[in-house]
Amino acid sequence: MKSKSICSYLIFFSCCVVLAAGCAILNPVSTSEAFKRAEEAFAQGKYSEARVLYQRHLSMFPNDISGHTGLGVTLFKMDSLEQAITVFEQDVVNSDKAGYLAHYYHARALHLSDAFDRAYEAYMSYLRKAPKGHNLRTEVAHHIWQSKNGSLLSKVSSKDFVVSNPGESVNSAYNDILPLQSSSDVHRYYFSSDRGDSLLQLKTPYRFFQTNVKDGFWSAATVFQPHELTGDDEILNAITPSGELLLFTRKRQGTATFFADSFSRSEKALPFKRFPAQPEMGDRDVVFFTDSMALFASSRPGGYGGYDIYITRLGERGWSTPENLGPTVNSAHDDVSPYLALDGRTLYFSSNRPESIGGFDVFKTIYTDSARRWSRPNNLGFGINSGADDLFFKLDRSGRQAVLSSNRPGGLGLMDIYAVVYRQTLTEQMVENDPLSFYDLDHFTPAFESIAITDEAPSAQEQISRTVRTHTVYTNLEQSTLPDSVKAKLDKIIASVSVSDLIELRGHVQSTGSRAFDIYTSYTKADAIATYIKSKGIAESQLIIKGFGSRYLKAQPNLGNVARIDILTLPPQDEVGITLQSDNKDPLKPFNDRFKDITFAVQFVSLSQLYTGDLFDQYEDGFIQRVGSSKMLQYNIGLESKLSEALKIRNAIRRDSPFKDAFINAYLNGVRLNRSEIDKTLQDRHPELSKFMLLSE
Repeated sequence: MKSKSICSYLIFFSCCVVLAAGCAILNPVSTSEAFKRAEEAFAQGKYSEARVLYQRHLSMFPNDISGHTGLGVTLFKMDSLEQAITVFEQDVVNSDKAGYLAHYYHARALHLSDAFDRAYEAYMSYLRKAPKGHNLRTEVAHHIWQSKNGSLLSKVSSKDFVVSNPGESVNSAYNDILPLQSSSDVHRYYFSSDRGDSLLQLKTPYRFFQTNVKDGFWSAATVFQPHELTGDDEILNAITPSGELLLFTRKRQGTATFFADSFSRSEKALPFKRFPAQPEMGDRDVVFFTDSMALFASSRPGGYGGYDIYITRLGERGWSTPENLGPTVNSAHDDVSPYLALDGRTLYFSSNRPESIGGFDVFKTIYTDSARRWSRPNNLGFGINSGADDLFFKLDRSGRQAVLSSNRPGGLGLMDIYAVVYRQTLTEQMVENDPLSFYDLDHFTPAFESIAITDEAPSAQEQISRTVRTHTVYTNLEQSTLPDSVKAKLDKIIASVSVSDLIELRGHVQSTGSRAFDIYTSYTKADAIATYIKSKGIAESQLIIKGFGSRYLKAQPNLGNVARIDILTLPPQDEVGITLQSDNKDPLKPFNDRFKDITFAVQFVSLSQLYTGDLFDQYEDGFIQRVGSSKMLQYNIGLESKLSEALKIRNAIRRDSPFKDAFINAYLNGVRLNRSEIDKTLQDRHPELSKFMLLSE
């Protein structure tokens, strides 16, 4: 079944919603004995039986919307998506009597079938019909973003790769997951499957299988059993590069444990007890980069939300304490099935974050040694990804092919294994760097968040000598173009900017709508100024754009309906200015007072679109920020002088909202501080910064 959630390490994919017993609640009508039995069968998960009974009922009551809805949802549960869509569109969703759950399942069937535009419209129909407090509304909002992404990405036809299903020689009507290339034979792949008797449709425990791939041809899969069978579910996790150890998960009576096999038939598999990742801690999807370094996904406490990706290394004293790869890689959603390419810097993983196109998508991020940070994860696009779940992506050692598992339409059933063939060899598989991986760099910091860093932070005295100059321009909210007078002033400002300076634009507007709308509008007005500045040769990497809404710019009759943009010329990132010089004759004194000296704000989410939730209504201060060439908008709450107050906000957001990875940033006179810049001298001058440096995000 298709799903956006993870059902533990076994990847039992189930529907994201269980229909409440009784389709008749959607539209009470005359019922039949067949209808009652159909609902009973549906509630028990006997979908084949329910399908026959719903059809029997409809032969007596052909216009019964509840019967058609029940049949459509049953077909959805059976993965008969095309038939479900036909039932919904011919007999249900165009009826005024159709309930909101019919629109929900219609949307899900379209989304999982990669019909992104139609899915978007169906999701909107659900929102129009569903009660305001309905428990699926949040999930549907997430799917709407995914369907929008899918609509955009599906229109881009990639010529760089071809994706194919190896067919019945490898896949079955059951779950075929976690393909792994052999360490000793590049043509051999192992995988796990719960395939059973195809005639009697009897499911069996997960077992290991193997297949050979040569010149694009996949041999018939056969059982691979390196140790004694136990009758328990056994799912492959990883094979060490040396081929000396096979790690797998064994589940017995609801308890899962990692076991290690040495590939010797004369030995029994043994529990892998000293490994720091264990299923009972919420750990899964282990992959070995070397025999002594492993990555895995975990839902253990202390992460950024859902499953996060961690890393550990084997040393003289055993495996190290797992370290989280940080908030650039990980998100408030589920980030799983990591794979680190041979260059030790290119990380692939799957995530169901809003930037996916549906369910889990494969993403790619690159660690840059000089910048000491991960790049923003990039969706691999339509084809490799789909409206369903796409997991366990791994490149082969040649760099010309990859494998993954997906429950996309067109497969043999449930999860299938897919092959990706690239037109050109991927460079990340062509080189081994020195040091081997990002984790071997002596300056690697897992939770590193800042844009850039210098090797040594400037002293407090050097920082004092720097200045930040501010200028102000006003634009009309109703005009889409800049007047010549504003352009002339901007030209003068641009002429004084050096190539090493940063330019920060702070937008303010008079109130025109909700807090969230005002803040977004103020950001767009600042962004319009940034567009003009870029047209004059200023690099995008020099720009920081912020929107503060209407809290500080009060309505003034002599100004009309305006936006105010303060333009700050900042010293380079490693030279934090603490002196403000302004040409403003009308400074926003309350605003400047809030930003005076040290302040803390809570960044609760990064999105590429408008955030429409109510967090901005719950707190006095909030703002949007975008930095450099990033397309992501960073949403922030609070401008607090005391770290304790910012912590209260952060903890409340983590506790009461979906944003479990909310974290705190520190500012000095409105300029964000990187942790590397906060030396002892600066901490002595501002004791709140000492507390901030002790804070583990």
